[in-house]
Amino acid sequence: YSTDYENILGGNIKGGANYNINQHHNVFVNAGYYSKQPFFNAVYPNNASLVNEKLTNEKILGFEAGYGFRSSVVNLNVNVYRTSWKDRFLRRGNLNIPDPNNAGVTFTNAYANIAGITEIHRGVEVDGSVKVNQYLSFTGMVSVGDWYYEGNATGTYFTETNEEIAGTSFAGTTLYLDKVKVGGSAQNTYAAGFVLEPAKNFKLDGTYRY
Repeated sequence: YSTDYENILGGNIKGGANYNINQHHNVFVNAGYYSKQPFFNAVYPNNASLVNEKLTNEKILGFEAGYGFRSSVVNLNVNVYRTSWKDRFLRRGNLNIPDPNNAGVTFTNAYANIAGITEIHRGVEVDGSVKVNQYLSFTGMVSVGDWYYEGNATGTYFTETNEEIAGTSFAGTTLYLDKVKVGGSAQNTYAAGFVLEPAKNFKLDGTYRY
């Protein structure tokens, strides 16, 4: 048995500009759009040889703007960003799901498909260094983010034999994700460190991250 043939065009385009105000100050902006082909799980959502009727590319649109300062003592970078990531598809496996039609029965090794996810990533990042003397410099970084889901998504449970649980359709269950924070990544990150150069071509450094 052979599946239908699908040819989905994707790609990305990026552009930006930097302006050096003088030898110490610069500002920059950049933007990019990425049409990303879906992973294999999204093509065959229930592991059967049937192509997803709602197959679509993930769409990522990002903007960034920033400022830089350079001197013999202080280096500083500041940037703000916003990224919209639409039509994500995720699969979560190794689940134990109670059978809604048979009390006391549990589907083991079940999995869930989640479609139509939109994530918003936005925040501010600052990093820099201060040179105390020819031997010692201090470094630091602050990243404050606000990553959240925009709108709701849909999902369905499947048994380990690829049968839909409770007879729901692929886009049958609403997941109320709107304004829920995106997990799996630190939204706020801080770091401080030093670079010690007691002799030419010999350096010691350390960084603490939170």
